[in-house]
Amino acid sequence: RARFWTGPARRLPAGAADGLLADGRGRLLEGLVTNVFVVTGEGALQTAAAGDGVLDGVTRRAVLAAAARLSIPVDLAPPDPTARSSWSEAFLTSAVAGVRPLARLEGPGWCVDFGAAPGTTTAALAAALPGEAAHHGLTHL
Repeated sequence: RARFWTGPARRLPAGAADGLLADGRGRLLEGLVTNVFVVTGEGALQTAAAGDGVLDGVTRRAVLAAAARLSIPVDLAPPDPTARSSWSEAFLTSAVAGVRPLARLEGPGWCVDFGAAPGTTTAALAAALPGEAAHHGLTHL
């Protein structure tokens, strides 16, 4: 069963873009109002599968279709923070915000800093999205 992963106080820290939901093993499922993706050191896009109980949103599906068109490998498995040292990028998606690169992703007892600019995979996927999702810009969170 998914649980909120926003720390002991069950509230978002100042500056947080979204809270994260994790499964019982601590693997990332989705945000409260977003889908979460990481890019592994091997260049694969990783996100939970729809069968893991995440919302299979329109922007999520568009990103997965764009990854296929761009020949970016996709691993439909919840990202495991124990493998975070191999993550090179992370981003959130939603129908309202499009693709939103993350500068930082953190949970209780761990943190990954990704830097100030959207990564190349995140930027390529955002540019490949059709319609409105491509026009939300890459405002860094």
